Amino acid sequence: MIRQYIELGDNGWYIYVYYNVRDIDIPELSDKLYDTGCNKRSIKRALKTITSSKNSAFTFTNTNLRTSIVAIGNTDSSD
Repeated sequence: MIRQYIELGDNGWYIYVYYNVRDIDIPELSDKLYDTGCNKRSIKRALKTITSSKNSAFTFTNTNLRTSIVAIGNTDSSD
């Protein structure tokens, strides 16, 4: 998994991007979602989606924390 952290200048907004998420990466991603305020039911649903099929992704945003998470699963092609 590749991780990218983006801080949007003076806006105080933080974005965590996870590329090529695999089953082995689920604990780390789950912890980040939980720490960002995502409830357990939504975490379970999002992680099931991203690991059960290729070419899938999801985003989660907590406006109070000014934080977004973008997760991109395995793809058929890296082009």
